This record gives sequence, structure tokens and C-alpha cells, in this order.
Amino acid sequence: MKLALCTNKIKTARQGFSLFETVIAAMISLTFISLGGNLVLTANLYKVVAKKNQAMTVLIQSDLDGIKDRASKIIKDDSKCNQTNVNNGYANDLRSKLGTNAPINFQILKNNYTMIRTIDPIANADILPISYLFTRQGSTTSEYNLNIEIIPNAAFTCPRPI
Repeated sequence: MKLALCTNKIKTARQGFSLFETVIAAMISLTFISLGGNLVLTANLYKVVAKKNQAMTVLIQSDLDGIKDRASKIIKDDSKCNQTNVNNGYANDLRSKLGTNAPINFQILKNNYTMIRTIDPIANADILPISYLFTRQGSTTSEYNLNIEIIPNAAFTCPRPI
């Protein structure tokens, strides 16, 4: 039995990467990493803003549920239907049931906020305009503002001209 020894080696020209190729590869890698990092930071920022807005919306909704309950308990009065004097309508009745509200202080994401509910001047005898204003404690600018108009259920029972 004979064994053959192969003494011919395949010669290859292995030089590795040049400095220029290494720098270009590093720049491409850093570009992708920085873009990915920016996407992560932007997503986190939107997440924080969404959590803050959600908490504020929940507070407004809970307050509106109480207002809705009071508005549904207003009894129909035919003398209040089609009023031109805003002080004699259903909106004024609802305003008197609400009274005045003190500012509500609460904490969202380790920041203290104040919610203020104000009843705007009534322009229609059946519609009560309400504004909600959220400010961060220690700041003078508002961070969230919402205007809502509420119509008591009794106003819907009045006949309306076509």
C-alpha cells in the first residue's frame, strides 16, 4: 500500500483589510447604531407623552362622569324650553348643581400636576361650556387643555322648531 504525500500547497494572497476599508466599515456600523438609538429614544419619548395624556384623560373622564350624572337628574321644565335668556336655561341649572371646584393635585410619572375645571360663560341656554386646564406645578404654561360642551338630558325633551 502506497501513501501519496501532497507537497503542492495552494498559494493565496491573504492581505487582510486595509485601513480605509476598516474605517468605512466602522462608519457604516456607527450610522446604523446611531439611527437605531434615535429610534429607541423617540419611541420612549412618545411613550412618556402618551402615558401622561392618558392619565389626564382618565381624570377628565372621571370628572365628566360625575357631571353627566348631575345633568341627567335635572327635571324637565317647560318654562325653560327655547329660552333666550341664558340665565334661565338648563345650562344655568347644571352650573348651579356643579358649584365651584377646587384645583385637583395629582402626580404623573414623578411630576406634580394641577387640574383646574372652569365653567366658561354660557352663550346658549341649553349648553354648558366647561374647560379643563392642566399645568405642571411650578410652571405657568399649560400642558393640556380641553374644552367640552355639555347638554343636560332635559334639554333634549324640549320641542324644537324645524
